Amino acid sequence: MLRFLVRRPVNPSAHHVRHLCILNAPLAEMDPEVREIIDTEQSRQKESLVLIPSENFTSRSVMEASGSVMQNKYSEGYPGARYYGGNEHIDRAELLCQRRALSAFRLSPDEWGVNVQPLSGSPANMYVYSALLRPHDRIMGLDLPHGGHLSHGYQTDTRKVSAVSKFFETFAYGVDQETGLIDYEKLQELVGIVRPKLLIAGASSYPRLIDYEKMRKGSKPRRDVGETGNVGDLINKAVFPGHQGGPHNHTIAALAVALHQDYQQRVVDNCQALAARLLSQGVRLVSGGSDTHLLLLDLSRRGIDGARLERVLEMMNIAANKNTIPGDKSAMKPSGLRIGTPAMTTRGFDTTDFEWAADVLCEAIELTSRIQEQLPSKSMADFKTTLTYDAFPALASLRKKIVDYVTPFAFYS
Repeated sequence: MLRFLVRRPVNPSAHHVRHLCILNAPLAEMDPEVREIIDTEQSRQKESLVLIPSENFTSRSVMEASGSVMQNKYSEGYPGARYYGGNEHIDRAELLCQRRALSAFRLSPDEWGVNVQPLSGSPANMYVYSALLRPHDRIMGLDLPHGGHLSHGYQTDTRKVSAVSKFFETFAYGVDQETGLIDYEKLQELVGIVRPKLLIAGASSYPRLIDYEKMRKGSKPRRDVGETGNVGDLINKAVFPGHQGGPHNHTIAALAVALHQDYQQRVVDNCQALAARLLSQGVRLVSGGSDTHLLLLDLSRRGIDGARLERVLEMMNIAANKNTIPGDKSAMKPSGLRIGTPAMTTRGFDTTDFEWAADVLCEAIELTSRIQEQLPSKSMADFKTTLTYDAFPALASLRKKIVDYVTPFAFYS
């Protein structure tokens, strides 16, 4: 006769309650240190003029989806073909996200496919490269100082900066130094010389619309890709199992919610108003303006650089980012400042508000020039050390001006 010894909890109810507490306790109770960091960051965002083009304010509905139980589930594979059970609702969310992505870009599902599993933009680029190319094939993209992105294979004369440049042979095309616009004729010449397997028509800080018809001129379809298999299948296999395991299901659900929201035209209108006001105040803009959500200020004739202006703006509660412009040699001491309108458009800024923002930026540029003139040292370290509210009271005054203006605009309640 077999006997089994079963060990029972001394106090089952207490054991149950403890786990309920872990599942349901608020962050302030479980980890007050992280709660305090989040609260102070929320205050900073509420009181700041956010002009970084790649930042935005996520709607509460999107954050609800991102912080939901969707993040509890693991789901390697694709809808209808998972390697784990219990994914019926995960499949529904991913298929919905795919449909909304195609709808947002007005694309027919009969002609187009979409993969919403990549964890971010740079990895997504790498997945496409590895799907369509072989190691050491040639890629050509917009040069980083001319508005390109690191993930397009940036390298210097002495160093392969991007991992993409280590796996593939990467070449760059650029913009016309005078106009700041892509030189399509020069590009076609380079394509004929380099003969890249992939030509990238994308950018990070190029403020104009790209002429895709001109980009295609002289290019030829990749017949070897068509022979290998369907492009969509190749990309899907590159994402999983090629590079990733399980996707972030909570992010996919949140993306589905975000794709249901549409406000891009207001972003562009506001950016053009911001550009017009800056130009009227004598501020130089790379390419002379913008067709998109971002602008690139040219500070090369102001006696300051983007790094110093970025720091002054930061102390004024304005978020922007230093950026290279055509002709720059250093990414850490560039001559440009990159700004954009998505975040403050979300909070309710209109064209009049962005004209006000342009005036404040002009004040900041002038203040940065005066500060730089007063400093005996030209080093960035000394600039940061010297830059205090006590030494330069105008900084505190402008900071208060920003806080008073932006705080009443829409924010999380």
